Amino acid sequence: MTEAELVATALAAGAAAGLTGTAHGTVHDVYIGLKEAVHRRLRGGGARSGDGGSGVCGGYGIRVLDAYETDPDVWRTRLVQALTGSEVERDEEILAAARAVLRAERRPSHLTVGARKSRTDLGGTPVMALVDKPEDFDMASAAEAERVLGAPVRETVRLGHGRMTGVTEGVWRVTAANGRRAVLKLLRPGHDTGAGWWREPEIYTAGLPAPYANAGIRLPQLLARVDRNERSVALWLEDVAGTLARRWTPAQYWAAARRFGLAQGGLGVGHRHGPWGTGSLRAYLDGWAGRVDWALLEDDHAWQHPLVAEHLDATIRDYARRAHGQREEFVGCWEALPHTVCHNDAWSNNLFGVPENPGTSVPVTAIDWSMAGYAPFGSDMGNLALDLLRPAADFAGLDAAVFKGYVTGLHESGSRIEPRLVRLGMVMTAVKWAWLVPDMVARAAGTLGTTAIHGNPPADTHRFFAERAAVLRRLAAWADEARALADACLQGM
Repeated sequence: MTEAELVATALAAGAAAGLTGTAHGTVHDVYIGLKEAVHRRLRGGGARSGDGGSGVCGGYGIRVLDAYETDPDVWRTRLVQALTGSEVERDEEILAAARAVLRAERRPSHLTVGARKSRTDLGGTPVMALVDKPEDFDMASAAEAERVLGAPVRETVRLGHGRMTGVTEGVWRVTAANGRRAVLKLLRPGHDTGAGWWREPEIYTAGLPAPYANAGIRLPQLLARVDRNERSVALWLEDVAGTLARRWTPAQYWAAARRFGLAQGGLGVGHRHGPWGTGSLRAYLDGWAGRVDWALLEDDHAWQHPLVAEHLDATIRDYARRAHGQREEFVGCWEALPHTVCHNDAWSNNLFGVPENPGTSVPVTAIDWSMAGYAPFGSDMGNLALDLLRPAADFAGLDAAVFKGYVTGLHESGSRIEPRLVRLGMVMTAVKWAWLVPDMVARAAGTLGTTAIHGNPPADTHRFFAERAAVLRRLAAWADEARALADACLQGM
């Protein structure tokens, strides 16, 4: 581990301890001192020759540091680069503070479990020795697991999850000594407005509206809900088995989309009750407003980078410029469309099952309802058709299959919504993904590493850029289609 990686790890550990409420005074004080020292380093001093206090240092470095506190997985590579550029390895004050944070964060603390008035002392319980990462999966969680699963914990695996809203503190697959398994999802107040942190617990407690169940779309079974305090809820859920949507055929996508059409067709205008959120597009765009460097869209020098020049053409650049510049018009059009109860994150990693057999006993199971709420008909299908884990060549076929399946389901539900309005709700989701363009430019400049293609490490950087560019050109076409449909259906944007 380099010195820059050491500092980044300590910053993440200190921030996580503060957010979860488990930080005692020593951790908090040392972490604050570390963060302030890093802030000073990035703001003014220590830049390598040629940086001059800008680039990875200066204002950019400060923005990365602030963003890293709320989403370390996304921003770690950029922060490590900024720290390296500031020559943090020469700053003994920062290195000593980083080591102190990690030492303090690893000390055992006196933990309790229980909701509100009922609190049970678990100090010294041997169950801690059975957990693979006690700093992540604490004794409170281990005690809950034993009550839910009927035996001590044998193994835990921390699962990946979205971090944009800050609502999900962690997700673990937990296996007990008796072989029973469950998924723990720990929720807390987030830092964005799009996902009320209480929404998902209430959805699991109340259940989905009847049209979803009738269409063969279900939640994972809620095994237990533990309100640990007023700012933390633990959901113990069924560990869902079945075929992940990223492995579906186009016919299976059609069948799943049909089910969503059947469900959402019965939940149109007039259904305004339950824990469902509103304003999903505005919340999403606001959430990404400061998470990418939109100024890169106007940086001609950045667009001369060989990777960018070869793969990201003028069509892609214009798409991102217009989508970002016209976001208020997109939001206004979005809000003017007929709405229904949507998942709002119905992409391939959140859907399981075998949907080609509608009407059978095998449902589609949808996980992660933290963003669920009212949104335009068709908008869930925009998320479903755009699958960055599949080859870009699949996009056109999935687009057609998903749209046709959804419209079929709407018709069967008795809904009379115009297909043109459904299509507009679907293709308007293109504005959500405009952030991918400055993200790719930043990757080319080396401020981000390349990520997985089709769920596996990329074979090479050029392939990664070629695949992503093909998807971005499809999204540009969607954005143009959205403007044309808005002109025809809603008197323009």
